[in-house]
Amino acid sequence: MGELCKDAWRKNPVPLYRLSPGGGQYFFGYYDLFATEGNTHLCHRVPFMDRLHRAGDRAQLGTLPLTGGEFTPFDDTAAWCFQQGAMMQFVPGISDTVMYNIERKDGYGARMRNLGTGAVREYGRPVSALSPDGAFFLSVNMARLYDFRPGYGYAGIPDPYGSEAAPQTDGVWRVDMRTGRETLLVTLAALKKLAGDYFAAGEKLCVNHITVAPGGRRYVMLLRNMEKRPWRTLVLTADCGGSGEPFVILDDTYASHYWWQDADRLLFHCRVAGQNGMYTLHDGTRKAEAWDPGFFAFDGHMRTAPGGKWLSYDSYPDAKGRRRLLVYDTGSGTGFELARLHGPSPDPTDIRCDLHPRWSHDGAWLTFDSIHEGFRGVYAVSAADLPDV
Repeated sequence: MGELCKDAWRKNPVPLYRLSPGGGQYFFGYYDLFATEGNTHLCHRVPFMDRLHRAGDRAQLGTLPLTGGEFTPFDDTAAWCFQQGAMMQFVPGISDTVMYNIERKDGYGARMRNLGTGAVREYGRPVSALSPDGAFFLSVNMARLYDFRPGYGYAGIPDPYGSEAAPQTDGVWRVDMRTGRETLLVTLAALKKLAGDYFAAGEKLCVNHITVAPGGRRYVMLLRNMEKRPWRTLVLTADCGGSGEPFVILDDTYASHYWWQDADRLLFHCRVAGQNGMYTLHDGTRKAEAWDPGFFAFDGHMRTAPGGKWLSYDSYPDAKGRRRLLVYDTGSGTGFELARLHGPSPDPTDIRCDLHPRWSHDGAWLTFDSIHEGFRGVYAVSAADLPDV
């Protein structure tokens, strides 16, 4: 069992455990990645928490026991950021194998490593989204993403298309994990043409987020303008094999976090008919169904637990700097606040520490990142301690 954490306000008295050692800077990263396998939780260790990463800054990559213990490093990389780390995650379908991003002489790439044998394989493009069966991954330009949002991209290697608004030879790539074959599925130029006059002429565009649906047939992407705020976001779904034209599932001005409910439906915190909230969006249609508007009134990172009973959620800091850790029982339609976690202030946008709650592979643990003890750490709640509904 990890170290019991006592300095968090809790509306529902659920124990919080710290998995990472105290005093260092440890974190996992994004809420939609595969963070665990068996008793192993992936983790980054960095030497600072109060500034943006720069060229040459390296993150150690390693593991923690889910029940708490020592950090065991296995590699390091300069291809990382505070929000999404090195996109490090377990590869579905391949036991004891991890995927993460690395820097190369000619740009960013990815490395697949077996933690037991140490065997590695490298790919010429960085991983942005793994397929659920581990057969392929999707890749976007991480240097371009750094120019757009430094907290989500990598520092040190310039975007080769930095002077182009919507390049003809850059966009969403598919990489076959077995052969390494790279296929350009859709270009930024094609996406700009599909968007029509949604974006202003000459506006620089970037794919900010991208995720493969269960089953590996479709993916979703957020196409955003890079230069003017507030951003305009076009949400598109597309075929993972590149056939057909991407489908514009949402073209309102506000669209934020999402999670694939199944192969055909997305949970999305967005605006529909002028109302912000969490909705189920149906791929291939413009149909939208609202979730509990009182509970999901604010933006958060959502993810369903294995089995679908629980939905995890969080919040950005309130006026007192407290982030809320929440769960929602999908059967009863009841939401619970597990903790309010205060973080150091000020909290700059690109180096902030979102909770990013994510379920373990078996649903036994809900893990998250936090800075409420004055340093970055990886924490957990046992599913056995969640409210009995």
